[in-house]
This record gives sequence, C-alpha cells and structure tokens, in this order.
Amino acid sequence: MELRYLPQFIAVAETLNVTRAADNLRMTQPSLSVQIKKLEHDIGAALFERAGRGIKLTEAGLVFLPKARELLALAERSVALAQQTAQAQGGQLRIGHNHAAEFHVFPRVVPAFRERYPDIQLSFQRAYGEGLLDALGAGRIDLGFAWFQPPMAGLDIVPLTHEALVVALPQGHRLSARETITIADLSDEKLVVASRAVEPTLYAAIETLFAQAGATLSVAMEVDTLISLLNFVALGSGCALVADFLPQHRLGRRCVSSDRAGADGECADHAQARGRWSACRDVLPLRLGASWQVIRR
Repeated sequence: MELRYLPQFIAVAETLNVTRAADNLRMTQPSLSVQIKKLEHDIGAALFERAGRGIKLTEAGLVFLPKARELLALAERSVALAQQTAQAQGGQLRIGHNHAAEFHVFPRVVPAFRERYPDIQLSFQRAYGEGLLDALGAGRIDLGFAWFQPPMAGLDIVPLTHEALVVALPQGHRLSARETITIADLSDEKLVVASRAVEPTLYAAIETLFAQAGATLSVAMEVDTLISLLNFVALGSGCALVADFLPQHRLGRRCVSSDRAGADGECADHAQARGRWSACRDVLPLRLGASWQVIRR
C-alpha cells in the first residue's frame, strides 16, 4: 500500500462524494476513482459501496478510516522529526518565546549557551499560548519559553523561576502612598493588561485572582507589548499587574525604579510621565506569581 493513497481515501471518506473530493485534492474525478480502486486492491477489501445516488463507507472502510488518519499523522510526524534531526546536525536551534522572555530569560541563558556551543545558530520567533504549542507540535520550533504552561503529553516542561506580581501605578494615583496593595484594592480600578491573544494564560490568571478576591476586574485597554503597557500606565490610562522583574530592566531611555516600596521613576521610551511601583499582596491563599518554563519536544 502506498501512503499517497491515504489522503485521497480520507478526502472521499469525509465528503462521500468523489467529485467534490477530487476538486479538494485538485485532481480529476476519474484519476481519483482509479487511485481508490488501487488502494482497495492493495488492502483486499472494498472501502466504499453505493448508497442510492451516492456512496457510503463499507464496514471495512469504517474500520480503516481512523487507522488511515493515524498512519498519515505518523508519517507527517516522522518527516518533521527527520527534518529537525538534520537541522540539529547542521547546528540550528529554533526558539519560540513571548515578550517577557526577552527581558528575563534570554539575557541570562543566551550568552552562556553561545559561549558553550558557538557553532549552533539560534533563531528566535515570538509565539504565545496555543500558538507556541502548535508551533512545537508542527515542528516549526524546537523549544519554547512561556508563562504558566500546564503539563502536556509529549512535551518536557522545566520550571525556571517564579515571579511575584507588582502594581505599576500612574503618578499621583490614590494608591501610590501604599507600601503594599491587595487585589481588593484594585477592584473597579482601570487596568492596562497584556492582551488575551498575546498572553492568554497570564490574562486568565489575573481574572482568577480578581474572582477569588471578590473584586471587579475593569480592563481599560489591552496592549501587545510590555513597552506599550508601561507607557500607557505612565500616561494615566490605568494601573497594571506585571511581573516583578520588569522594574529591574531598562526599557527605552530611562529605568523604572526597582524599589518595591515604590520610588518614583520615569517610565519607558515614549512617555515622559512619571510612574510608581508598589508591591502587590494577595490576601487569599492563591500565590501571586508566574512560572517560567521551557517547553521542548
């Protein structure tokens, strides 16, 4: 049996219409019919039978369909694995990551990796949530850095660090004199958050924190980058819950103070407004934190 027959059989089985399946496969109907007959000859069983003016799967066809899908998927994974092996031998490692990895993980691990493996070329691409997992499953990347990824079959997940959350406040905000802030304090406060599409797990975690605290989550705007998030906080668009490592990194021309009690400092690249950092304390057992994890095939 030739593997090239499998997608043709699956197409006919899913449409139960040879003409439509041929159109989907961009081949002629007579040619497709011939290929199906060859497959049936190789198997030694009829896979389709007449049903009025159409066709239907025989008992043998019903049994063979899920197995055909498994065989085709296995063949595709085998090809992807062979390609990854060839690329690894050629010295390439493809890494998927979110924005935060650029600030918190890569400065520590990339220089050390390049020093130890100078002949391996690193390539980077941004990927988030399900998109990162899809890229791993399809073999487009070799490993990924992400927030809060749960255990997944077929993936090794290695926790790297835990990060507390701090609150970024516009200067002059009513909470800016507080040493620490609870989730309840932020009820009905306008928040600037990383968009659900970019950071779905972090977004969901913030929703959970507010729900468990009995607080009202009021999202003023969603942004796609950490730089945008800090800039809009500085411009007075709202507060933000961010990982504790952010105040420790220079963003643009100026550095936001890392003093957890909240020393003032100029915030980020385009905004010249001043902002404040305060520690965030949750009164519930759920810890305010995030797990950095490496996800590799």
